[in-house]
Amino acid sequence: MTISPVSGFSSPATQRMVVVFPHPLGPSSVKIRPSGISKLTPSTAASRLRSVSNADGFAFTLEPGNKERVKQSISRHLRLEKAGELEEAYKEGVEGLTSNPVPSLDDGAMVLKLMAELEINKEAARLKPADIMDSSIVEKRSREGALDQLKKR
Repeated sequence: MTISPVSGFSSPATQRMVVVFPHPLGPSSVKIRPSGISKLTPSTAASRLRSVSNADGFAFTLEPGNKERVKQSISRHLRLEKAGELEEAYKEGVEGLTSNPVPSLDDGAMVLKLMAELEINKEAARLKPADIMDSSIVEKRSREGALDQLKKR
């Protein structure tokens, strides 16, 4: 998960923070959250992100007994109704889970490309992934053993 300001906005009032969370459907599937988190103190932001990034969601997804609940969530969020499509999405999601669900610079490049193509921020095309990604929180969580716990599951 990463937090950093996205440059290229015209004024500080419109500047946003992009927060890229690991997503349970795989490392290339990320969630982006806007700047509400930027108003928090660094310690509060880190604790909120720690709660979001814990391994429980991944363990829940991988637990065979939770398959139907996971499929319901996939159906709701991806708006899939056909049983075949839903089963395929579930299988791809479970197979796509990695032991280290941290967005890479390639994931950041994908987000920037989509932001430019969808005209969310036309200037995103000139940014580099390192401009919007800061791995310090993930590195701290790794030092705390969070990623090791995930690998054990």
